[in-house]
Amino acid sequence: MKLFNFIVKKKKKDMKRAIDFIISISSHNIFILSWLLSICLTCFISLPATAVRAGECASRAAPYWKQGSFVDVDQVEDLMRRCIDADPHDAEALYLLGVISIQKNDFPAALEHFSSAIRHAPRFLKAYVNRAELWLFLKNTEEGLRDYATALDLAPADDSIRYKRANVLMNNARFREAIDDYSVIIGHSPDFAEAYNARALAYGALNQKAKMCSDFGMLCDLGFCMNLEKAKARNDCQ
Repeated sequence: MKLFNFIVKKKKKDMKRAIDFIISISSHNIFILSWLLSICLTCFISLPATAVRAGECASRAAPYWKQGSFVDVDQVEDLMRRCIDADPHDAEALYLLGVISIQKNDFPAALEHFSSAIRHAPRFLKAYVNRAELWLFLKNTEEGLRDYATALDLAPADDSIRYKRANVLMNNARFREAIDDYSVIIGHSPDFAEAYNARALAYGALNQKAKMCSDFGMLCDLGFCMNLEKAKARNDCQ
């Protein structure tokens, strides 16, 4: 069985090398040689003529990615499916099929492809982020937030993901949780003007005007004073 597995692996490399190997181990016994060669040839014949070596999928798809979407999407989809035929565990190919499915407005398929990619690569950050955004697009806020949480467990310093989650929390009136995320972002990036503004609005929603005005003041120090001036005009800030 070990010998058979080795020969099967050879089919993805070079037929001549595989046959040379078989001849060398058969000690020129005609019966052993015939049996092993039949296995080898079966392995090669069973390969699709257009099989793609695992690991090459992302690089082969890259030239088709233009301005945020794939051009010739059917050709890329065919390429990804051939990648998966060659290696059913190719998480990158499964992920790219998810991206293609979104582009084709087939959202259930996209969810399944992202989920398959995650099953085969549980630390696949992009798959969690894209699945989170698709859940949110489909109005499933809790699933989206769950995927964002996993993504942040994998990349806690990624402020772009945290900012997206904070905005979702803000839009769902979960102001304290949003403030926590904005505060982490500000700790990492003290010049992140949008985070100050959003946190100020969250404080305002909680009627914490002193903290709101403080953040509007920090925002003004960064060169964006309009909201502070509006708050002063309403007598919310001094």
